[in-house]
Amino acid sequence: MSVISEPANGEPFLIAPLSADGLEKRERRFAALYFVLGLACVVLCAWAIRHASLLAAGQ
Repeated sequence: MSVISEPANGEPFLIAPLSADGLEKRERRFAALYFVLGLACVVLCAWAIRHASLLAAGQ
C-alpha cells in the first residue's frame, strides 16, 4: 500500500516525476523564457506607440 501524506516536520512537498535538480532547471528555463517574452512585449508596445505617433503626426 502506498500512502502520500504531508511531511511530519512541516516542510513543503511536491509530487513530481523529476528530481529536485530537474525541477529547478525546468523552472529556471521557464523563468528565462517568460522574461524574454515580457521583454519582447515591452519592445513591441514601444514600437507600436512610436509608429502610432508617427502616423498621427503625418496626417
